[in-house]
Amino acid sequence: MKETNQFFGLINFSRRFLPGLAATLKLLTDALQGSKKGGDAVPWTTDKEAVFTAAKRALAAATRLAHPHQAAVISLAMDASATHVGACLQQRPPGTAAWQPLGFYSKKLDAARVKYSAFDRDLLVCYLGIRHFRHLLEGRQFVLYTDHKPLTHALARTTDAWTARQCRQLSYIAEFTSDIQLVKGVDNLVADTFSRPPHLPRRPRLQLSPLHRLFPSRRRLWQRHM
Repeated sequence: MKETNQFFGLINFSRRFLPGLAATLKLLTDALQGSKKGGDAVPWTTDKEAVFTAAKRALAAATRLAHPHQAAVISLAMDASATHVGACLQQRPPGTAAWQPLGFYSKKLDAARVKYSAFDRDLLVCYLGIRHFRHLLEGRQFVLYTDHKPLTHALARTTDAWTARQCRQLSYIAEFTSDIQLVKGVDNLVADTFSRPPHLPRRPRLQLSPLHRLFPSRRRLWQRHM
């Protein structure tokens, strides 16, 4: 247990240089959940060894971050999965076409947040991402990129259907920016990678074969939603 915590201390010190660290270490963090400091040893398996090796390789090949450029355009790209959220702060200096990474953020969702709706998870990563990078975002104009379309209209919504938590998070986001733009999921690769562990189980497909036989005229409609 002590050696495992020491390793976490080492790698967490460099976590801003490690894209998708929360997803990489998920198996080890799950094993340590609920354990006491100095408690029993963590059962070591081949899966944990693979995670440990992957974390060491990520640390050895840490992504080189760009130095902040005062005149650069900056943006915060975000994504959320069922178990993790991830964000990437990036800049585009004058005269360059490619985005340069300034920092990464990833976090495993706890048991309560896993139950959030897709909208609430994407709103959460906007809030957490801004809070994490606020020292670089305060006083700067920047764009929030998300692949969740309803979120792009959230700050302009006038109805009173928001929960207290949503109001707090939207209010915090509005203190920094009101520019939330949609990006296609296929173009949001950086943040998408941080928020999705490599081996998430696939959602089972709904079997509608009996209904197809009963209502053949609606078969094409059902297949669109499978």
